[in-house]
Amino acid sequence: SSSRSACSPRGDGLGRRLLLHSQQDAGDEEGGWSGMADSIRTPHWLLAGAARIVLILYGLWQDETMAVKYTDADYQVFSDAARMMATGGSPFDRATYRYSPCIAMLLLPNVWLGKLWGKLLFASADMLVGVFISRILEARKTDKQLLAVLLNLWILNPIVINVSTRGNAEALVSLLVVVMIYAVIRDRPVVAGLFLGAAVHLKVYPIIYSLSLYLSFCRQIRRDSLVADFFNKKSLQFASSAVLSFTALTSIFFAMYGHRFLHEAYVYHIFRVDHRHNFSLYFYQLYLSMETSARLVGLVAFAPQLVILLATSLTLGRRDKIGLCICCQTVAFVAFNKVFTVQYLVWYFALLPLAFASGFRVGTSMHIITAFLLVGGMGMWLGFAYQLEFLGKPVWMTLVSASALMFAGHMSLFCSLIINDARGEEQRSKKET
Repeated sequence: SSSRSACSPRGDGLGRRLLLHSQQDAGDEEGGWSGMADSIRTPHWLLAGAARIVLILYGLWQDETMAVKYTDADYQVFSDAARMMATGGSPFDRATYRYSPCIAMLLLPNVWLGKLWGKLLFASADMLVGVFISRILEARKTDKQLLAVLLNLWILNPIVINVSTRGNAEALVSLLVVVMIYAVIRDRPVVAGLFLGAAVHLKVYPIIYSLSLYLSFCRQIRRDSLVADFFNKKSLQFASSAVLSFTALTSIFFAMYGHRFLHEAYVYHIFRVDHRHNFSLYFYQLYLSMETSARLVGLVAFAPQLVILLATSLTLGRRDKIGLCICCQTVAFVAFNKVFTVQYLVWYFALLPLAFASGFRVGTSMHIITAFLLVGGMGMWLGFAYQLEFLGKPVWMTLVSASALMFAGHMSLFCSLIINDARGEEQRSKKET
């Protein structure tokens, strides 16, 4: 009977092994967080925090003294929406508020405490992203020196610091995404699903990770027992919790704000057409077709994204490569998207450290070319966009060239990630033989 087997030496040994395993896992967690607390006091963390505080304070001065404001226009939209929510109204009464009501709700202290609350919240969120990047790299047993380099790619990244201190909310989504990845690596399907659902509710784009995350919980995908592996317990737990999380949050706000919430937070972004402040390769075609087929052009742009998402999910959708997989998907999604602004770079900046967790195996020259194309293209675009919008000069084709340079930079980055992984696989296979 079950009682006899439980009291048998064999059953007792199994119990002791399970208890020892759980205690060791808890000890690893405690030791890891203790080590993280120590590392946060190191100079690069202090420098990262100080840089964010200084820029938030500097923003006050620039906003008061210069025609070009430091604070992002979206931050004013968030603050106005929070003010309307605080008085019992709808955040969607604020024109151009096209986000989850969660953001306005999180910025309610802007109304009660002061206008810097939201910026401090976003800056704190992007520092927390750094904490979870470090935790993931530690779980991957990344070399300490490499870990420090990869971590600095995020916490000392000037674009990341600029975006959060100007009052953009992208760090909140990045935080949900990296926590989700950490849950996958720790084999916590329910937690991973809950954070995926919350991330998709907050900003639609993380839905592109659904298939790769689902496959990462499948034991032996595309093996003999395909059905059993594809619909195993953990993958179904992940899917169910993701649907539950997204549905619960969306239902609550639908009950509060009705169809307008669905349109502004979700439908608008699917059919959004933006030919200004847009680095996308499609921006000029969207501009030319504004009165005719702009939405069709936008929908066609989904085709290459879908192909790459499927290919990367099927080839890289494994737990040991989930950081690389999601990073590749994000880079490709941003490159081919019909709308692309500087904030979109933050989406994959948080994932690059995870993609290179096992080391850099691509030559320095390729990284230099990638950086040159991305930074050069962005600088060129911004310079000529100023001439177009403020000076009225007809520099459309020069902007198209700048967008093409940035697209080439993203394709170079995508290829670097794939080649880096392929060389890692070759090294591992040589060691095994």
